[in-house]
Amino acid sequence: MGDITGPLYGRPGVNYTFCITVTDPEGDSVLCQWDWGDGSNTGWLGPYSSSDEICAMHAWSSEGLYSIRVKLKDEFGAESEWSEVFLIYIDGTPPTLEIRKPQQGSLYIMNEWRRSCPATIVLGKITLEVSVTDNTSGVSHVQFIIDDVLKGNITTEPYEWIWTQKTFFRHTIQVIAYDIAGNNASKQIEVWKFF
Repeated sequence: MGDITGPLYGRPGVNYTFCITVTDPEGDSVLCQWDWGDGSNTGWLGPYSSSDEICAMHAWSSEGLYSIRVKLKDEFGAESEWSEVFLIYIDGTPPTLEIRKPQQGSLYIMNEWRRSCPATIVLGKITLEVSVTDNTSGVSHVQFIIDDVLKGNITTEPYEWIWTQKTFFRHTIQVIAYDIAGNNASKQIEVWKFF
């Protein structure tokens, strides 16, 4: 039997598909049993033809590291050993996200902080900076959205995007950080931008 394939990370309550390619030396039909590492298994599924790719879906209810394995049985009852273990980490915790620049209630002129003020005001260009951490599956990407329009999709640190558009009046900056498992965190700030 080949190696199990599937995602390395997932979220609680979401079904994920795992597959394995099987070959019976005599070409017999086979049954397949998946052990999901959470105390549940599929029971015997099949029969499948020799050399088929066999896939099954499962969802885990809580966070943790789970060991998936497969066992085969041919039509005459001969069972294989359990396969090599495939690990999946179920992560239900979103990343930690903080907007560092612009700061709420600050005046920026040409990307430099000048002073505190009642509103967040930006004159000229500004580098939007955020801090993102995810200690479980890791950060996948960060999106910078201005007035509901995606402007930047950053996949590596530092998580920054330079806003150079000449514009006037009030705008909403939204930042969404995604982890590899698909969880996300979102923050937004209202900014008055001129030039």
